[in-house]
Amino acid sequence: MGCLADELDAAADPASVQSLHHSVRRIERFLTASAKQGKHAVVVIDEAHLVESGRTWEALRLLLNFESEGRPAMTLLAVGQPGLLPMMDRMPHFEERLGVKCLLRPFTPTETAEYIVHRLSVVGRTQACFEPDALVALHQLTQGIPRRINRLCDLALLIGYAEQRTSISGEQIETISQELVTVAPE
Repeated sequence: MGCLADELDAAADPASVQSLHHSVRRIERFLTASAKQGKHAVVVIDEAHLVESGRTWEALRLLLNFESEGRPAMTLLAVGQPGLLPMMDRMPHFEERLGVKCLLRPFTPTETAEYIVHRLSVVGRTQACFEPDALVALHQLTQGIPRRINRLCDLALLIGYAEQRTSISGEQIETISQELVTVAPE
């Protein structure tokens, strides 16, 4: 909580070690001031499944209690892997404050292909650089999990660039996966 309080409150002394209570109060002051300015804070905790401290979850629960003019003073997005859901189940006092809880499923083959095409278009790529069989291989090897798709595509594009290829085939995707992504058990 101290790190979050430090990020939000530039006037604080970052060298001082402060209690959880003091950090929560600093965050509360920031949220109140933001609300008075017509702003709404959004706190995102990425890799939330790695947060093991009950004290941290308790502090977040306290922050979710803060209101300004009858509305929540902040929105909390706890983003993590599926292991986060059972953790939430063990904290009913925290879970009851959640407005929405959802689980994103892996992409289908079609969604995987659309995701890759979209990501390439965002960076300005208008021509296909993955052959249709490469898109199939990408889905099979990554099981439709976006982070894995990103990693394998990044490696494939890097190798394709180094080899001056205009397109990447399914066979090349499989080779890259075997040689650069997959760690063989010993």
